[in-house]
Amino acid sequence: MPEYAKNQPAGFKNAIERVAIVGAGGTVGSHLVAALLKTGKHTVTALSRRDSSNKLPEGVLVAPVDYSNEATIVAALKGQEFFIITVSPTAPRDTHSKLVRAAAKAGVPYIMPNGYAGDIEHTKLGEDIMLGPVAQAARDEIESLGMKWITVCCGFWYDYSLAGGEARFGFDFDKRSLTIYDDGTTKNSVSTLSQVGRAVAKVLSFKVLPEDQNDKSLTVSRWLNKPVYIKSFVINQTEMFESVKRVTGTSDADWTITHEDSKKRYADGLTMVKTGNMAGFGKLLYARAFFPDDPGDCSAKAQNELLGLPEESLDEATRAGVDMKTQLADDLVAIRNKWLAALHTASSCRSRDIHHERVYVKLGGIEITNLSHLIHFEPAEYKAIVDDDLVDPDGEIQVLLEVKARHLVSTSSREVLMQQGLEMLAWVAETLGIEGSEGPRVPLSDSPIKRWVMLAQYATSVYFIVADLREGYIEYSMTGERSENPLDKKAFLKMEILGPFSIYSAEEMRMFGFLVVVLTVVQHRDWKKGKEV
Repeated sequence: MPEYAKNQPAGFKNAIERVAIVGAGGTVGSHLVAALLKTGKHTVTALSRRDSSNKLPEGVLVAPVDYSNEATIVAALKGQEFFIITVSPTAPRDTHSKLVRAAAKAGVPYIMPNGYAGDIEHTKLGEDIMLGPVAQAARDEIESLGMKWITVCCGFWYDYSLAGGEARFGFDFDKRSLTIYDDGTTKNSVSTLSQVGRAVAKVLSFKVLPEDQNDKSLTVSRWLNKPVYIKSFVINQTEMFESVKRVTGTSDADWTITHEDSKKRYADGLTMVKTGNMAGFGKLLYARAFFPDDPGDCSAKAQNELLGLPEESLDEATRAGVDMKTQLADDLVAIRNKWLAALHTASSCRSRDIHHERVYVKLGGIEITNLSHLIHFEPAEYKAIVDDDLVDPDGEIQVLLEVKARHLVSTSSREVLMQQGLEMLAWVAETLGIEGSEGPRVPLSDSPIKRWVMLAQYATSVYFIVADLREGYIEYSMTGERSENPLDKKAFLKMEILGPFSIYSAEEMRMFGFLVVVLTVVQHRDWKKGKEV
């Protein structure tokens, strides 16, 4: 039975004025906040960690919380009328549920769950990309706790996806290469981040309920426990490419174009994910939406006209995507520089350019563990070159640094992991005087280096890598002799890889920073002990 404002208890306000949000400074959250503030109808409160240094837009209220303490979340949500959740895919799995339960205890009536994706009614696609059941469970939990939800079905974020590399819309702007799914003519409905923000602000600016049975104006209640459907463009990769060429002033001759079967690409990505390599998720996600016989186009349900959303310029949106790609690259450089500067300052170390160009070591076997990867190399000679390192005040290397502009993906992971193993081994060889290096042979027990650590950054992810080194491996590297047991771990160099830590996740950067600080402290302590001997 319909609800009307005239029947509500005394004190009822037929408007949503107080909106709380998690992820106010994030990719989509920042656009939601900007659009809500622009209406002048909402007070926006951002839930933020007590020690967060994230900058939020002017006009946003901040409610400090401890996400490990539910009471602080409940307190922050008290009195809020609408709660928007935007969290990173890398957030702990229980994060969304934790936020929803806290909202229920705080008495928040309406929630926008973390979604902002394709058509929730396209069940098969949702199952294929593995996000559908998760999103359905989130909505079910909201309802089970007596609250109501509104979700946004907007398709892929066009500008964000264009900037996101080859795994998304197929564009690699650094290499000027494009991977086209099938023949490039399958259309999808997509939305810009700004359009998503405008749509949410429009809906939340309507009255909550109609005044009475004669009130036919749009209200928030129209969308309760239902999706809002929007779009910016209905587009295929060929049309994207034409826009990219116009915006960048390039032609076909400037680009390397390859074609890939979308179903094979999806299957390849799924295999990667099943074996623990989450770099495959982006491949399967985007490839699935471009299946010619079942694409992710939900434009027929779009409510743009109903909401009064503007028509957008494709080339302007493409320009925003290209600029976003440039900004991401600049951010990576800035983050890398700040990261190195912080490390150097904390450890009182200085950096120097050093390449192990003359270090050749005989490899008997290397075991490198990273999820499903297990690689063995037969005896051979290799050359290892590192990007940078951190040294102690005596000029001795304490930590290796590796930086690459590209993500660690399946197509390059074996080569990258092999490179990491070789660089680590080159450092070991130089330090311990293994054959092929200068200096006398040093027993592992007497090594000035107690922890063999590499810090590696691959695009927007960083890794903490530690070598588990045994004397048996050193002997094997020099003599080629080991026990008859082929699985004897003492005869392998084992690389333990912690990560990835996303540079866009404050929590993950906090965890990574803790590891780096601990490393700095213990390495400096060992250096001081060595000076006292």
